[in-house]
Amino acid sequence: MSVRSINKLNGVLSAEDVHSMWALDEKRAPTDVYRIPSVNFELQTMNPVTLNDNQSAILNEIDLDERDMLPKGKAGKDKLIEDNDNEGRPQWDNKVQYLLAVIGYAVGLGNVWRFPYLAQKNGGGAFLVPYLTMLFLEGIPLMIIELGIGQRIRRGPLQAWGNISPFMAGIGIAMVLCSWLTAVYYNNIMAWCLYYLFHSFQYPLPWAECPGNGTDDKIYSDCQRTTPTADFWYRYTLDISPDIGETGAVSWKLVLTYLCTWVIVSICVIKGIKSSGKVVYFTATFPYLVLTIFLVRGVTLPGAVDGLAHMFTPDFSKIGDSQVWLQAATQIFFTLSLAGGGLIAMSSYLPPTNNFYMDALMISCANSMTSMYAAVVVFSVVGYKANLRMEACFDERWELPVVQRLNRTTDLPLPGQTVQIETNDSIETFIMPDYKSCNISSYLSEAVSGTGLAFMTFTEIMAQFGKSGPFWAIIFFLMLLSLGLGSMFGIIEGALTSLLDLRLFQNVRREFVSLALCVSAFLLGIVFSLRSGEYVLQMFDEYAATIPLLIIALSEVIGVAWVYGLDRFCDDFHMMIGYRPNYFWIIMWKFVSPSIMIVVLGFSIVSMITDGSEYASWSSEAAKQVQVSHPPWAQFTCALLTLGVTIWIPVVASIRFFRRIPFLEYEPGRADWDKLRLEHKVPEFREPTNTFEKWILYKNPFDRINKCKEVSLPDCQI
Repeated sequence: MSVRSINKLNGVLSAEDVHSMWALDEKRAPTDVYRIPSVNFELQTMNPVTLNDNQSAILNEIDLDERDMLPKGKAGKDKLIEDNDNEGRPQWDNKVQYLLAVIGYAVGLGNVWRFPYLAQKNGGGAFLVPYLTMLFLEGIPLMIIELGIGQRIRRGPLQAWGNISPFMAGIGIAMVLCSWLTAVYYNNIMAWCLYYLFHSFQYPLPWAECPGNGTDDKIYSDCQRTTPTADFWYRYTLDISPDIGETGAVSWKLVLTYLCTWVIVSICVIKGIKSSGKVVYFTATFPYLVLTIFLVRGVTLPGAVDGLAHMFTPDFSKIGDSQVWLQAATQIFFTLSLAGGGLIAMSSYLPPTNNFYMDALMISCANSMTSMYAAVVVFSVVGYKANLRMEACFDERWELPVVQRLNRTTDLPLPGQTVQIETNDSIETFIMPDYKSCNISSYLSEAVSGTGLAFMTFTEIMAQFGKSGPFWAIIFFLMLLSLGLGSMFGIIEGALTSLLDLRLFQNVRREFVSLALCVSAFLLGIVFSLRSGEYVLQMFDEYAATIPLLIIALSEVIGVAWVYGLDRFCDDFHMMIGYRPNYFWIIMWKFVSPSIMIVVLGFSIVSMITDGSEYASWSSEAAKQVQVSHPPWAQFTCALLTLGVTIWIPVVASIRFFRRIPFLEYEPGRADWDKLRLEHKVPEFREPTNTFEKWILYKNPFDRINKCKEVSLPDCQI
């Protein structure tokens, strides 16, 4: 008989053990496990039951020494700890699956269409200095906290923060709401990618040239004022209205593609990590394959060298600009997908002994390297586009009658300069007329980000590839869909795990909760299919995600460093990994990271107040985007989105101060923490070894005194 763990206490076992023994008595599978309470909590809460003669006889047949047959080493230890978690909580199939899922969640669309733009705008290669600095001062510290919290408490974000402190449960509510609202608009971006993917299976590509007959056709004339790609995006795809107040009708073609993306997401997440964990093998690796293919193609194009030189030539004068550091801090924060709850949710399915510290370092570095790799790909292709514009500019110059008489191999004289041309029998003198300036650096500096890069810049380039254009369009939009799916898994998991861990849904099948979450998000997201939907999406991106996430992240760091206490967090760190964090991370958590987040949040709020609430509106007359102020009702909606997410943080803390909220109190996920504490030699109370630990590591003297009294240590004096 195989016994994993058993203990005999004066002939009395817990009710759970009796249930297991009756399972064996009823001749069930011989692998049934006799399990005893593994921690003090179980011993105190499980009702003891006295064995009858039959159960005692079965107990006497068990060889207690069979527990020594367990595999030795880390694998055996992890298996024993997993067996002690009898809650039926899912587990990742393997470590690779987990890492791919988290990397897929962190690496998203922003790595491809946001980082390259910020880099070339803020000093090229010099931008890496503030970017990497903020990675270690802000990004990695917060990622360590989130992965550690999820692995230690083994619950969703809502329950995790309620367990850390009932006063901090509002952070979990804010994370769930923020994840749900982010899923609503993020999936709409995927719908746009899917729509373009459907139109990529044809030649020529529909955005390759202007539609119409080219005579008195208004559609053709409107397209001529801009570019065919911009016309296809704004007029044909979005049918965009001139402002947010003119909502227009619903575009059913966009509703159908939006529905398709939600069907795909629902199928992938319906079984949780058991289903999405299988998909991440594709969604997390396919984008790297496509980026590599584009890199090989891009570096062979004319102008690629100019694009890469423009991207990475450092302008160190930019480092002194505070806005550059602010944008670097903001980019690091969002590119790692921090404060959304997804990292906590996904790490909650790990065994307690997983080295989350090394995971945080690995994931953060992989994310940053992906951003740099994507920048190389993007600017090799953008350099090709700038080269095409240079050639078109030169051709336009030489169409001038005066210029045609000059030698095409020579440089053009400056406008207004006197030029003499020798003919067969005379010398003609004329003044050089004005002509368009052709400068490749100016074209490269016009690089756009976001949807403009994906749906206008890249589509224009793929239209230049001739008959191979559809192939490049197909793999490009498949890559964007893969990036979006990988991020959506983490976004959905951040909200879904918390709902499933609620007592309210403990008896509801996961499939029903998953479908309800996805259907509700789809119904709200139909608003993005209006003619003004792109403007509403900008509103959601800025006020339902950007500002709230900054507030949540600041609350997280303060909650761990100043409420939960770094002494307790370092003990948890030690208990799970086997060693304590070094002083660098302690200083980051205690002072540096909160200070940076306060500065970033402060600048964002000040900028919002001084510049007002604005959005980018498409002007068909000017054939470009212009900044327009939100009308009063839209400003109210912006405030409602931000407050609707973040107001729960102070509200729950205030309610907890005056009244008890039982439904926000949860026990952490079960694991053999006593065994881990003994194995890693984590004392019940660790005396400060130096002045730094005495005044920095511990959050305040009163907690230290209380802790001393709890374990009855002598000399409990500060």
